[in-house]
Amino acid sequence: MPWDENAVYYYADGDNAIGPFTLAKLKQMVAAGLISGDVYVGVAESDDWKPLCELINIPGKTRAQRLSVNRERVPTGSATTVPFWAVDVSRWPNAFIIAAAILVLAFWLYAWRGNNLFPGAFDWHLYLANAGVEVGILAILLVGIKALKDARKRFPLKSALPRFCVSLLLVFLFLTALPSALFVVNLYSAYNAYTTKEAFTEVAPEQFRLSIIENRPVPVLGEDALVIRDMQYWFSEPRSTSEGYLREQLKRNISPPLSELLVTFIAYERYYQSAELEQEMRRQCQALAQMYGFQSWEELQYFVATQGVSTTAP
Repeated sequence: MPWDENAVYYYADGDNAIGPFTLAKLKQMVAAGLISGDVYVGVAESDDWKPLCELINIPGKTRAQRLSVNRERVPTGSATTVPFWAVDVSRWPNAFIIAAAILVLAFWLYAWRGNNLFPGAFDWHLYLANAGVEVGILAILLVGIKALKDARKRFPLKSALPRFCVSLLLVFLFLTALPSALFVVNLYSAYNAYTTKEAFTEVAPEQFRLSIIENRPVPVLGEDALVIRDMQYWFSEPRSTSEGYLREQLKRNISPPLSELLVTFIAYERYYQSAELEQEMRRQCQALAQMYGFQSWEELQYFVATQGVSTTAP
């Protein structure tokens, strides 16, 4: 590796590549005692790293002494191992390819999250999962941004077109990272959903039965029990003509879980009469029944049928 007075060099410090420095600066650092003549140095564009004392006329250990003292770090016949980031990531074209792949991965993760992690009012675990995905997206995007910025600093681009492409990719990475930076909102939503669910499930069994027996709304559940009672005929035999009736029930004072169930019913009746949505309806019914203190939706229906009388007709 011949020396070039105009080139810049790095020296190896453990797993880090420190630099860049000019040849004159390296000589000054040796003279000042900041680095030794045995430090391994190399040009950024090259994998050929050698001891500084072998390349310029400064004191240092002989090759045999270096190998006997530091065999694990410098195997015989090979150069010093340089950091993976400096050699394989923050250089062209690797940095651009990695950053572009990270951008594509981030878009895919956003799409996957939207299709699979859609939380309801009390689904605190899904809000927490959303926050985790957003933190992951933010982390990989920052890696892509750092790779481009480090490569641009180490190896300045001379042509206008490559500079424009790199700048454009950086803009896309920054813009894609902005939504994921709001993961704190999902963390707060997870906490709020958890505390609300705990308060709801604590009083829901008693209030549901009280609402049915006394035929009146209650503080936390509102008109949940009364709506379910008045809709017994619809639950038994769903009909597409009852969409308007379902929308009327949504206007009443009901809790978020029951609202979500009615929205699912409307979607099933009007748009997506699929086996998957029907299964989701059954899951929501079961979860709601358990919140109200019943073992199953059928047990809830039996209680409502025997304790209350329908007062509303479609």
